[in-house]
Amino acid sequence: MIDLTGWPHRWYGRWKEEVDAHADDASIHDVVDSEWDAQELKRVIAYLESGVMAIASPGIVESLLDPAKIIGTPSWKTDGVWLWTDTLAYYLSVHTVRLPPAFVSHIRDNGYRVPPVGDDALKGLDWPMPKP
Repeated sequence: MIDLTGWPHRWYGRWKEEVDAHADDASIHDVVDSEWDAQELKRVIAYLESGVMAIASPGIVESLLDPAKIIGTPSWKTDGVWLWTDTLAYYLSVHTVRLPPAFVSHIRDNGYRVPPVGDDALKGLDWPMPKP
């Protein structure tokens, strides 16, 4: 298990095991087996699912933990402050991955509702790749 308390970014959900891995990516195997309050887990999953599409990418993503399962696209979602992969809600709901505490606090502070996101917000995000 890794300590995500000091996660230095405002993006999350790309893993070391993926082809386009980045030096700062966590291993999916180091963040599974989380203990979540069942009610909060549902609310956080709903939040992630309702994110605004920041980068729409064609293609499919297979689960790193069950390669026979297609779990989403290589797209990214946002709430105007944080970015996360399209597949993060799957990993949270099926494998209860841990999120950085700052991300969970941010979701709580938003009342578990993604706010409206304008184009200007997209320009100021902490992108995990070169800005579009």
